[in-house]
Amino acid sequence: MFSAVCWWNTRSSADANVIWRGIRAVSDYEYELQMAMMNRKLNPNLETVFMMPAVAYSFLSSRLVREIAAIGGDP
Repeated sequence: MFSAVCWWNTRSSADANVIWRGIRAVSDYEYELQMAMMNRKLNPNLETVFMMPAVAYSFLSSRLVREIAAIGGDP
């Protein structure tokens, strides 16, 4: 499982100042907003940009893509 601490250490060493995040539903927004506010608290210069997919791709998630790839499928 991907940990927030691991992500933060990687981001800090990369000297990034923008995070791009995908939002598919309102429930995603609530979680992502909480993460964005914490990231901003940790680094006031860090911006989070939220992107929404086209309706045709709104059902896709990284977990689903990983599962399909693990069985040799093509999402």
